Amino acid sequence: HIDGSLRYWSNSAGGFVYERHSDAAVQGVLGLKNEFKNVLDDYGYNGSTYPEKKYIVTESNIPRKQFSDYIGSQHAQRNFLMKALIKCQQNDILQYHVYNLAEGETFDAANNEFQTMGLYQKLEGQQPYEQTPLEAAIAYKTASDLLFNKTFDSEKTAELNLPTNIDGGAFMDNNGSYTYVLWAKSSVDQTEQAFANYNFPATFGNPNLERFKWDHSQNENTVVISSLNIELNTSPIFLIPSNQMVNTNDLSPNLAFQISPNPAKDYLRLNIENTTEKIEEIAIYNSLGQKVLTKYSKELNVSDGREILLDINLLKNGHYFIKIFNKNGFSMKGFQKISD
Repeated sequence: HIDGSLRYWSNSAGGFVYERHSDAAVQGVLGLKNEFKNVLDDYGYNGSTYPEKKYIVTESNIPRKQFSDYIGSQHAQRNFLMKALIKCQQNDILQYHVYNLAEGETFDAANNEFQTMGLYQKLEGQQPYEQTPLEAAIAYKTASDLLFNKTFDSEKTAELNLPTNIDGGAFMDNNGSYTYVLWAKSSVDQTEQAFANYNFPATFGNPNLERFKWDHSQNENTVVISSLNIELNTSPIFLIPSNQMVNTNDLSPNLAFQISPNPAKDYLRLNIENTTEKIEEIAIYNSLGQKVLTKYSKELNVSDGREILLDINLLKNGHYFIKIFNKNGFSMKGFQKISD
């Protein structure tokens, strides 16, 4: 934030014009990368004369407290770290390292911007496991978790046809499933306030989407929303289509089942239909595709009516997919876990 990228000189204004917000700060990171690339290209490191260089960011952050005329707020810091991770993936920056692990001083006692850059409050004097994560740490982990093992897809992003006031992208995992990231772009100095609405193009099939906000890594809350009229602000949201969990090549044509109740609170009842094949495994996945519960055949108590009762008390509220496997493949359905 001290590299001058958040201000420019204006003769008409008779001084500097400032752009102290998270989107401009992220563009500062990318601008520096492009400066390096231009120099390297001039010296032949362009993939033709010599191999292209790889890029990493070793120390980057903005403070959560303002000093002098620099940027500084908790909201801006939180947004910046998420957007930095996203934009690094989009622009072939292979690693991004946050400055610093923890703040060097308490918020009130800090006397320079570097003392309020970190993922945790000041660690000195804290007992083990009593550290206090900042909003920046929660947001950083959310973005890391939701984009882990995913690759930026520029063609799919182009299909989103994002307007100029919205930024984001499409990220694909090894199974061809997508996570979309969207936010309303900041444009006003010293604010993180901007709003927009977005509709997924009709070519995407208008699926329902599971929405993850910046604090998901802490509270694990999600909601299912329409792919139309999505409300956005300056904090990125992560969207996963609820219809992309099924690999139809592995579906078992003779394995059908019904689930009840749905939504479910404590127990889920499965009624197996049209088969006497042995049930080998039942697995429950969250909307990220992570397996959260598994029951194998020896653990299952299947009644004569081919009914199975599953205890789901330990699952957090949210949307899940349940797969039932036999030797021929699997069948799958979605359900919602609620508290009351």
